Amino acid sequence: MKIQFTLTFMFIALLSFGQVDDYQKINSLYKEGKFLETIDKITIVLSKLSSSDTTFTKLLELRANSFMDISNFESAINDYQKLIKLNPRKSDYYSNSYYAYSEIRQDSIGYTFLEKGYAINPNDLLILNNMSYYLGEVGRYEESIKYASKGLELNNVPNDLQSFLLNNRGYAYINLGKFTIGLQDINQSIAVNPNNSYSYFYRALANIGLKRMATVCDDLEKSKNLGAINLTKNLINEYCSN
Repeated sequence: MKIQFTLTFMFIALLSFGQVDDYQKINSLYKEGKFLETIDKITIVLSKLSSSDTTFTKLLELRANSFMDISNFESAINDYQKLIKLNPRKSDYYSNSYYAYSEIRQDSIGYTFLEKGYAINPNDLLILNNMSYYLGEVGRYEESIKYASKGLELNNVPNDLQSFLLNNRGYAYINLGKFTIGLQDINQSIAVNPNNSYSYFYRALANIGLKRMATVCDDLEKSKNLGAINLTKNLINEYCSN
């Protein structure tokens, strides 16, 4: 699965802001999910700040995040391009640029940002996960396995990312016809995170490849119930209609 970095916006001292009350109001709007108002307020404030002000960067991050939250990915991309110019060493900007491009069906452009981010920080779990996901989607399975494995070899990988990386690698193995190895990854992914709809779908694919049909329909139904309705439709019709 591809994932985006979610900004946790902590309170900071906005010395150049002029009035802390303004910041608190904007931060409250964002926390309340009033993203359009957040964007409007930040845009006004940014027009009064120098781009060299650290406050400028923090507010631009929050605006980019707000654009992502309302699925205005083109505007989010514009903000991330500005952020990359301000701080080209921050790998989160590259991960989120990829995610935004992929949401407007320009995955190949987005992948170039992942490559740039990987060059900056080859141990960034978000980048490794998204590289693995993208490469699996375009059929570059050996490379997908490579980057998923790099991520899984790192220390203290959070459960959600461990699950995604195992899923990506398992999917790649399955598409290479290595069903048993792929199944091991998928089972481990489910053990770490039992609420990922893709895992059950991939486990069904692996078992179909191994001609072990006993649990296929249960896994497809589980995947469907977790939200993968379109993903599972054809296989349910083919194997579970009777």
